[in-house]
Amino acid sequence: MAGESDHQASTGEAARRTKGGRTEYFDNEAEEGSDSDDDDNRYDYRTLAKILETVPKLTSCNYYSWSTLIKANLRVVPHATRHLEGTYDRSHPKWNRTFDNALVDVLHSTLDTEGEYNVLYLLLDISKNHLTFHQVSKKIERSLTSEAARTSRWIALLAQLNEAKMFHADVHKLIQEIRVMQTETSLLSWA
Repeated sequence: MAGESDHQASTGEAARRTKGGRTEYFDNEAEEGSDSDDDDNRYDYRTLAKILETVPKLTSCNYYSWSTLIKANLRVVPHATRHLEGTYDRSHPKWNRTFDNALVDVLHSTLDTEGEYNVLYLLLDISKNHLTFHQVSKKIERSLTSEAARTSRWIALLAQLNEAKMFHADVHKLIQEIRVMQTETSLLSWA
């Protein structure tokens, strides 16, 4: 009694009931999304840049928040987190050079190359060699979270604090001089 109504869906098929009560079978493998090789072709540089436009530029002071936002925003892109984690490397069958290069280029665009806390030195260091997305992200992480980087940031913060203290002392002296001048002026106006 095995008829059409007893048809079992294979692993690549799914069933749905139509309005007429019939069961319709269709192939759903193409709809699974993240395992499709064509997904990488949909995400070019412009699309990835649009996804990451809300991420603030990386400076020497905001690595942890920048990294968290990069990872959170790339979760919507199939295969991107696997490229980031290094699961997909050059020897992996799903690794796509064009997609990886687009990810690297978008990551470069999120680096702050101007201003007081710029990381231009990182961009110059990364650009020398052709690195994968995973290698670039690890190099940035090591550079900004190393003991030497933390020490140099502490030294910079101490220098800024010292400048602020000196500015405060200068302002305090200036206020005292203004008060002395006001006192002298008021004494001269009484005389």
